[in-house]
Amino acid sequence: MRKNLVDCNTVTRGDKVAILIALLLLAAAAGAAAGETGGQRNWYSLAVAPVEDPAALIDNPEVIYHEVKPGPEGSGVQVVSTIDVHALYDVPVAELAAVLTDLNDYPSFSPRVTESSARQFSGNPKQWIQKIKLSFRVLFFGEDYEYTLRVTSRPGNDPGSVAFYFALENSLDGKLSDVAGSWYLVPMTVGHTEYTYVRYFNHIEFSKQSFGLKAALRLFGASDMASAMTAFVDEAKRREAK
Repeated sequence: MRKNLVDCNTVTRGDKVAILIALLLLAAAAGAAAGETGGQRNWYSLAVAPVEDPAALIDNPEVIYHEVKPGPEGSGVQVVSTIDVHALYDVPVAELAAVLTDLNDYPSFSPRVTESSARQFSGNPKQWIQKIKLSFRVLFFGEDYEYTLRVTSRPGNDPGSVAFYFALENSLDGKLSDVAGSWYLVPMTVGHTEYTYVRYFNHIEFSKQSFGLKAALRLFGASDMASAMTAFVDEAKRREAK
């Protein structure tokens, strides 16, 4: 018969108090560790995707994954869109990271963003609450979305890398059930030139299905992501050239 690791009959009241305190401290430490990630979700794409020919990605966004599907039955989610793209650009990691974290200036260079304001509330890691208004209009489809995000920026796991990710705090117009997105920036050398590998991921769950939403996401979602990626890179290059 296997012996118990602790015989409850031999544990004193003082031992029980000490064990309880230790468990509480462990729970608190676990909670603090979770908080340090800023609510980081396990589906964020914070890693370099497999690349067969890095040179083919230079200034040429490639779709890693793209899916548009109905939400789970009974969930209140009408449409789920998940898109993952990556590319290589001749721009320093630091310059692009500076643009990503300039949240208040998004409307001046980011397509679809018509309003953006942010308040930083943490310095390690850097975290903001961002209020954003997005206008998505293509051909037969048009809709505006207004919501707040919790945004986090921190060093990534690869040398010299930056992880930037965000998650929905509140859908101000009730049109979204969830948002989770990320950018991952890594210096990468191709030939004798150093580029920045950029991976941009976006997962959106829509609680309101507007006419043409699914078709617009399927036909234009990936190209829209690539256009947004290029716009951020172009802004980083413009600032670097000053």
